[in-house]
Amino acid sequence: PDVIFCPFLKEVVPAAVCQRWTTWIPHPGIRGDAGPSSLSWAILEGERRWGLTMVRAEPADRVEHLDSGNVGAWREFPMPDASLPEVYAQYVTPAAVDCAREVLERMAVDPGYVGEPLAAHGDAVRGRYRPVLRQDRLAFSWDDPPDEIVRRIRAAPFGVRTELAGRPVNAFDAHHHDV
Repeated sequence: PDVIFCPFLKEVVPAAVCQRWTTWIPHPGIRGDAGPSSLSWAILEGERRWGLTMVRAEPADRVEHLDSGNVGAWREFPMPDASLPEVYAQYVTPAAVDCAREVLERMAVDPGYVGEPLAAHGDAVRGRYRPVLRQDRLAFSWDDPPDEIVRRIRAAPFGVRTELAGRPVNAFDAHHHDV
């Protein structure tokens, strides 16, 4: 292939692949953000703006170095009050398509296009490495403020394990209810 795009990665791109072919990863985070749970952390922490960064895959020797390759394109958007799947569908996926088109247009003009180092973006780099968001960080008490409960549930890709009426359940798709 001339170029490889790797959306929704579950494993590291092998060094043999990214050294041989220009390989791009649409990372659901702002420039400089890294880690496997970026969008979940953004929802949990109430980020006002978020984005998608098209990152060039580079061989990495530490997990913190993943998502830190050259930046090929990016988009930012106002963070909606929505669940993880809603943000992916309405904002992240369209941004990824736009960024992929931009990268392909640049590569059509310059087949050797590999993006720019993150450092070239200066003060626009606001992201940081965030670890996997685990259930213990998403846990809540039914006595917590409703906004916090909703935010934790919305940030969870597979629901939040909790207890309801003495039974273990996974809480999904939380919405505010007007009384």
